Amino acid sequence: MRLTQPSGGSHKLTIPITIFRETWGKSDEETKKERFLLCFIQENGRIVLEPPENIMKFTEYPLELKNKVNDEWAIFRKELLAKEGNELFDKLAKGEIPEVNFDKQFDHYKENFMKMASANKSAFSERELHFIASDDFAQLLATIFLGEEERKEEDFNALMEDVKKIKDELSAIREILKMLEEGFGEGRVSTKHYEFLKERYLGKLSLAERRFETMKKVLADP
Repeated sequence: MRLTQPSGGSHKLTIPITIFRETWGKSDEETKKERFLLCFIQENGRIVLEPPENIMKFTEYPLELKNKVNDEWAIFRKELLAKEGNELFDKLAKGEIPEVNFDKQFDHYKENFMKMASANKSAFSERELHFIASDDFAQLLATIFLGEEERKEEDFNALMEDVKKIKDELSAIREILKMLEEGFGEGRVSTKHYEFLKERYLGKLSLAERRFETMKKVLADP
C-alpha cells in the first residue's frame, strides 16, 4: 500500500522496486533507466497495471487491447527515435563528430525512421507525416519534441507544487513553534508539554530545513 501525492490535475505514486524485480522481472540495470512505460487497464471494474511487453506476451489479453497498446507503444518509439536524431544534431553542434560522419549516420537514422513511420503511421500526426513526405527531418524532430516539451512543462508545474509544499511546511512549523512559545510564556502550556512539543517540532523543522537547503543547492548548481 502506497500513499499518492497530488500533482497538478493528477496524483503521483511510487511503485516499490520489488514489483519491478519480482513481479515484472526487471533487472537492477533496467530499473536505473529514466522512464518505464506502464499501461492502466480497466477490467471488470478493476484497474490492472502492466508493462506493455507483458500485455503483448500474455495470451489472456484480447487482440483489440494488444492493438491499442501497440499503437500507444509506437508513439513512444517515435519519441525515442526523435531523441536519437536530436542527439546527432547535438554531437555535430558540439564538434563531437565531423560533418562527413554526421551525414552518414543521419542517412542511416532517417532510413530507420522511415521504416518505423511506414509501419506505424497512426503514431504520427498529419503535420508530422507531411514533414516525413517532404523529407524535412529537422522540422519533424522539432515538432515531435514540442509535445515532449509540453510534458516537461507539466512536470515543471508539478515540481513547483512540491516546492511550494516544502515552503508551506516550513512556514507552518515555524508558526506553530512561535505559538507554542507564546502559549508557554502566557502559562497556557505546562513545562512538561512545552518541552515535549518543542523538541518534536524542532525535529520536524530540522528535517524540513534540510530538505529545503538541499533543494536550493541543487537549483543553485548550474
